[in-house]
Amino acid sequence: DARFIGLYQVSTDHFEMLQISNTASGPAKFAGAAAWDGKVIFAPHNWDAVGIYEVASNTFDTISIESSLSHDAKFYGAAVWEGTVVFTPDRADYVGTWDVASETFSMV
Repeated sequence: DARFIGLYQVSTDHFEMLQISNTASGPAKFAGAAAWDGKVIFAPHNWDAVGIYEVASNTFDTISIESSLSHDAKFYGAAVWEGTVVFTPDRADYVGTWDVASETFSMV
């Protein structure tokens, strides 16, 4: 049950931890992440929300996808193409997509 995400600043060789347990808790919340336009998008695994880390503000938040699906082991991995993050299915019966600009989840 990770309560933090690790942040490494390449230009300064500095590592720090950002607490996320006030936003997301429990084991295996996310499985994979992809970066686009100053954001790192975390693929929901056992958590019913997409995780979003904003680099400029150093903040982490989640946006619920519970109305679309709420079982465990949803996705396992993420890749990005032109502003759309694609979540690789684990136990989900479809591919999940996240539009970074509009912050919307879809199933394909």
